[in-house]
Amino acid sequence: MNFFVKNGVFVLSNLSGAVKTDGNLSFENMNALVVEGLEAFGEAGYLIAMALSQNKPVLYLLPKGKALPESLSVLQSDKKLKKQFLLKFYRHRWSRNT
Repeated sequence: MNFFVKNGVFVLSNLSGAVKTDGNLSFENMNALVVEGLEAFGEAGYLIAMALSQNKPVLYLLPKGKALPESLSVLQSDKKLKKQFLLKFYRHRWSRNT
């Protein structure tokens, strides 16, 4: 997240606990969605589907060695969605608890 902030990107994150919503997340003013896939898939699938349905690009970050959830693997084979869904693997060196 620091990378984005340092590069002038306005970031709303559920990791800091600072984002409070009434349960209705609006993609209207959102340019893209970034999902870090270290932990369980959960509601990320819903957010990804919402972003893609509104033609918002999705960057899905996954630690090297971790498998892409099966429900997302279809995005890699769909010609249109593949352009909107970018999967990148990274080397996991940190912990959210530190």
